[in-house]
Amino acid sequence: MKSYLLVCLLVLISTGSWAVTMPQKNDSLPLSAGADTCRSVPTPATKGATFLDKLQNLPAIAVPTVSFANETSWAFGAAGVGYFRLPSDSLLGRLSEATLAGSYTLRHQWNINASLTLYIDPKWQVAVKLRFRHYPYFFFGKGNEPANLLSSDDKVLINSNLYEVFVQPLYAILPNLHVGPTVDWQYETAGLYNTRYCQLGVGGVLQYDSRDNLYYPHRGLFIKAQAYYLPDLIDHDHMGRVQLDIRHFVPLYQDLILAYQLYAESLLGQTSEYKALQLMPQLGGDELLRGFYKGKFRDNTMLALQAELRIPIWKLFKAAVFAGMGDVYDMHNWHWATPKIGYGAGLRLQFNKSGINLRFDVARNNIDKSWTNFDSYSFYVQVKEAF
Repeated sequence: MKSYLLVCLLVLISTGSWAVTMPQKNDSLPLSAGADTCRSVPTPATKGATFLDKLQNLPAIAVPTVSFANETSWAFGAAGVGYFRLPSDSLLGRLSEATLAGSYTLRHQWNINASLTLYIDPKWQVAVKLRFRHYPYFFFGKGNEPANLLSSDDKVLINSNLYEVFVQPLYAILPNLHVGPTVDWQYETAGLYNTRYCQLGVGGVLQYDSRDNLYYPHRGLFIKAQAYYLPDLIDHDHMGRVQLDIRHFVPLYQDLILAYQLYAESLLGQTSEYKALQLMPQLGGDELLRGFYKGKFRDNTMLALQAELRIPIWKLFKAAVFAGMGDVYDMHNWHWATPKIGYGAGLRLQFNKSGINLRFDVARNNIDKSWTNFDSYSFYVQVKEAF
């Protein structure tokens, strides 16, 4: 959902006590194959350390958020992320991660997202994601031609109630190469023609990861291919989803980095048109093709390519310029349209030595051409990079 993030400047830090082993001073991580490691990890704060030094040594961050959007009015919330090391993975020393974000609007809508990534031992890792929302979004129609979509005055406000549990354990069969199953349960009711679905997605994933850092890679290759079987437990429809995510990171000069990503997704099978509209790939958002309202362009197939130049500025501060191009298509009635292009720039504040950044981005697109219209800009404040 595109929203105008107005206040996200106060960073609240909690060091707390952890039931897991935290890294020790000068504890660097190996960059061996299959490690999925970070370049370095937080170290305890020392007496007389500067604010920037202390910021580098913190294991958690929480950011209050205030936003405004036409479909929600004012929304207030917070987002937090914490990092820790499990003793069972002491050989590689990878940092496990827990995130929690939530918001509540003046129109009594709410949105909660949580995730947990655990590096259990050198072979096993597990990702868990939870989503719960009573939140609206605008529906513009289906397809890649702006002229065929609903106008800004005619767009439909959809009130969605969504519950999702996603679990994906991975096992290293070779250095850098992981395989595993995926289980994704979703239940959604929406005001889009009063449709609802309850699906239990089951599939598999093949992942190759040679990045030297999970959160801010300087070099390496990441490839993830996934396929799901998505039976509907209510209407007994049978659908499927395939996804391919390729990311490459190239150091140009010292900490000047070129990152680029190719992403493809397709929804397979037949179901009611209205239900399919809820499940289709959606272009835009805070990660893929920033600058577009997520879901304004949707269809059963999506292709996107984006690149980002990451530029060091001073100490913990970095900048980025980015651009992406992509579109959605109907694989049964393929139609080319003007590619959708999003572009922008942003600032990064690194808050610990693992390379985890607080990200501030502003973006535009080639469809909304007015430079003076505030609605043509998208603003994002997030923890971690877009890709």
